[in-house]
Amino acid sequence: MRRFTVKSGQGPVTIRLEELLYAESFHDRTTFVCEDRKVDSLVSFAKAVEYLTPLGFFRCHRNYIVSSRKIARIGDGYLVMENADTVPFSPRRREELLQTVRLAQNPQS
Repeated sequence: MRRFTVKSGQGPVTIRLEELLYAESFHDRTTFVCEDRKVDSLVSFAKAVEYLTPLGFFRCHRNYIVSSRKIARIGDGYLVMENADTVPFSPRRREELLQTVRLAQNPQS
């Protein structure tokens, strides 16, 4: 079980990778959205993207990176996550997104 720790306003917070749905950038902060909580952190979005991309996360939009395994549905310009949150994605990244999701759901392919 992989974990990582981020700095928040209340101190360090540990997040299990398996519970993380997506991360969202807003100004100079990154919010990590998990299955049962949201963690507002002082981590830069660039650092979050650098860390999460090799771990099965996909930068679908300028301000969002999502877990490829936690996407419930792909709509027209948006993703529906397992918790029913909607996340925008860039139409120019659609093919890359579809390929990433296929690989995450069928790792032997």
